[in-house]
Amino acid sequence: MIPLLAQQEKPAAADADSNPASPWTATDTRLANHYIQLLQKDPAYGNVLDLLWALYGKKDQASLLLEYFKGASESGPTVAKLIYAH
Repeated sequence: MIPLLAQQEKPAAADADSNPASPWTATDTRLANHYIQLLQKDPAYGNVLDLLWALYGKKDQASLLLEYFKGASESGPTVAKLIYAH
């Protein structure tokens, strides 16, 4: 398994009225890694991909997840290639 990239806090927005995403916790990272492991074992298993996207969406880090799958698609498991291509 390719290790998950370190999550980053999004820089403060210039607009003070924006609702900042909550910072990543160790629990969030473990959950994201668990979802990715489930996808690697069985990509058709339930709605794991939806849960993974939702987690990254709540943290406003969808671009980081895309970067992860881009890197994983180049040298990682087939499922990473399928997800990134989708």
